[in-house]
Amino acid sequence: TSAKWNEAKATATQTAGSVKQSVTETAKDVSQSAEETAADAKESALATAAYIEQSANEAADDVERTAKNLTAPEISRDGFERFDASELTTEMLVGAPLYDTNDEWIGEVSELIVDEKGELQQAVLDVGGFLGLGEKSVATNMDSLTITRARDGGELRVYVDATKEQLEEMPTYNGS
Repeated sequence: TSAKWNEAKATATQTAGSVKQSVTETAKDVSQSAEETAADAKESALATAAYIEQSANEAADDVERTAKNLTAPEISRDGFERFDASELTTEMLVGAPLYDTNDEWIGEVSELIVDEKGELQQAVLDVGGFLGLGEKSVATNMDSLTITRARDGGELRVYVDATKEQLEEMPTYNGS
């Protein structure tokens, strides 16, 4: 029986060695696969982050271009005529209603920005909101606005060639 015992022991030792080698190789394969997966995930995350950053920068550039490229709309309304901005006073323009080209009310003029010579350069427009809540202030050049006044000398209206949503996408004006 001692020969059978030695043979069984040798078989068990050989089997244990084979199992150990197999487990070690499997562990190495799993470890290498995990490292490759982690490296791929990191590379993918970095590429995604770079794409998101580029997209955000392009969107910001588009908003800036929109803000700089607004042009005064051609507006012709019965009972109203274009009003020369040089004849405006701050009291006349601040608080004036702001309309898009479809005569939809989209906000109001809240402030005027003048240069060092005292000439009107920009108007701050409060867009959206309700009863003063949730409004967003944006600044635009005076030459991007069309100002009309009722022929009877009453109502003043300011028009901009942009929608409320487009103006809300512009950078927020936080003061001079």
